[in-house]
Amino acid sequence: MRFDLETQAYKNACPRSCYFMRDYVRIWAGGMIGAHGQTGRKGAECGLINNPRMGEGSAMARAFFAMMWFAACCGLAAPAGAAAWEASGQRDKSGAGNAYVSVKQSGHVLGFSCRQGGAPALQMTLTGKSFANLYAADDVEAVLTLRFDLPGGAYHTGRVKAWYFGPDQAWTGKFAVDANILNSFAHAESLSLLNPKGQLVLKFPMAGSARAVKIIRRQCRIGLQ
Repeated sequence: MRFDLETQAYKNACPRSCYFMRDYVRIWAGGMIGAHGQTGRKGAECGLINNPRMGEGSAMARAFFAMMWFAACCGLAAPAGAAAWEASGQRDKSGAGNAYVSVKQSGHVLGFSCRQGGAPALQMTLTGKSFANLYAADDVEAVLTLRFDLPGGAYHTGRVKAWYFGPDQAWTGKFAVDANILNSFAHAESLSLLNPKGQLVLKFPMAGSARAVKIIRRQCRIGLQ
């Protein structure tokens, strides 16, 4: 789908609750973050931009995470049926790098975003209509485990304190990373998402993950060797 914020195809593809992100994307792309009061009000109406669960930082950082949420929510980050990680990165007007990587599997999109100068962490978004072994209702919180399954039976885990936003059918939370975690991300055979009881919720393929990690490191300067 062509990334045009005014086309009817775009409006039909994105949930109504995502549509307010349009102005944030337009302003972000034009380098005018924080200069449009109406955008801030729209974000506040859905409780995303001003919600502390969406992460800390400047207005620019919040707008960046809004754009990443928008991409995951509307499925723009990965082609339909894709089974490999997609990755993109660019720099804002201040020169700070940012990155967004995602994978789509069985109607779910798992994405991670970061911005240079922030904490050594990835902002996770997970969207989908339903989740096996995971109760999802608006404003519910859960500690989820990301298990990177490595060749030979080894694995590396990390935890995410996630929050569910019902209108967009999306989980979000911060995932602390270091060099070891990103190495596992790059070399894992699969990524398993586990509920608080350790039960499998989803399993994602890892084709393309090495390139995704390379872009995360290059753009956000986190998890370096």
